[in-house]
Amino acid sequence: MSTLVVSFYRSDAWRDREFVATGKRPGFSANVKFDMATDADEAQRKAIAAHCAGKSWDSEVSISLVNPQPTGNEPLIELDAPPTLAEALDYLAKAQATRAAYDAERTAAAERKRQENAERNRQEAERTAAAETAKQQRHAEKLAWIAAHGSDRLRRAVERGHDCQALYIRERAAIEAPGFTADIYGAAAWKPATCPSVEALDAADAAETLTMGEVQIVWLTSPAIDIKTAREDAYWAGDEPHEDGLAVVIRGYLGRYDLVRAI
Repeated sequence: MSTLVVSFYRSDAWRDREFVATGKRPGFSANVKFDMATDADEAQRKAIAAHCAGKSWDSEVSISLVNPQPTGNEPLIELDAPPTLAEALDYLAKAQATRAAYDAERTAAAERKRQENAERNRQEAERTAAAETAKQQRHAEKLAWIAAHGSDRLRRAVERGHDCQALYIRERAAIEAPGFTADIYGAAAWKPATCPSVEALDAADAAETLTMGEVQIVWLTSPAIDIKTAREDAYWAGDEPHEDGLAVVIRGYLGRYDLVRAI
């Protein structure tokens, strides 16, 4: 290696000076050459050799200050005069240090992202496993309740592999919360009750003794539906009117349903 070529950008101020002095405006890009035998000391030659490691070069090697932006966010380096070798190597060292810090931060950010994704996946796996465990527990509880309390129809149907979830909820709610309708199909709707009656307050107090869920007194605007019947079809078709009124609601029965009792 005998020659180092340093490419750089001239600043507008430099170009303006050249125009005033010569009448010609020089180009934006320029380069300066250094003889490594005479212009560089040993330390500088080592720095250049390290920078050029892995590159294919023989008698001439280039260092570009034209676009040394290590992260793509820095402004271009525009010089007011040709750089000395020391200045060129200083620019290069600063760019390399910035790039190293940038790469380290990107690596750290990627690792943080990997850890965040791993934690998210772990939490999702835990939620999925917990949901599956809860599902199995509910199913075991369902089978146990049906075996102990279910009707003949319900027991025989489940023994033959039928789900019968709606029938199970109706029968269980009838025993555990008499007078309430399980809103199996999510048909019930209500709004806040402004001033409940004594009867509604008494019913709410009684419902709380069941300890089945949060108890609310509401103004019912759409009735609970626990069975698909011709009467229900008539209601939704508008042939059977519903009278709004006070109701007591037990939220989250068996972790899923609302129990509704119109007052």
